[in-house]
Amino acid sequence: MSNLNDRMGESLLPQGMVAEEDGSYFQGREGIYLSSADSVVNVEITSDEKRLNGCCGLDGCDGPNLKCKNCGVYVATKMTDCWMPHCVAFEPEATEPK
Repeated sequence: MSNLNDRMGESLLPQGMVAEEDGSYFQGREGIYLSSADSVVNVEITSDEKRLNGCCGLDGCDGPNLKCKNCGVYVATKMTDCWMPHCVAFEPEATEPK
């Protein structure tokens, strides 16, 4: 994937952009879709405290933490901690590109 900003604490992708992971950023997760954290709508942060770890934001290391506002299904993982580029990774089983 080109045009990724891998600086810690900054957005991995420009707002409004979606990219398909080719394995260069999340090894073993080829085919998932990534977006900037500011571009995702109709989702809400989980209330499950076990999925909300991080020091300055969400690290996403404990599984999906964004749920669909309409049906409550986990659809993505928001990663916004200080030691990583910020992004949202969509769950392939719960979402499909349009």
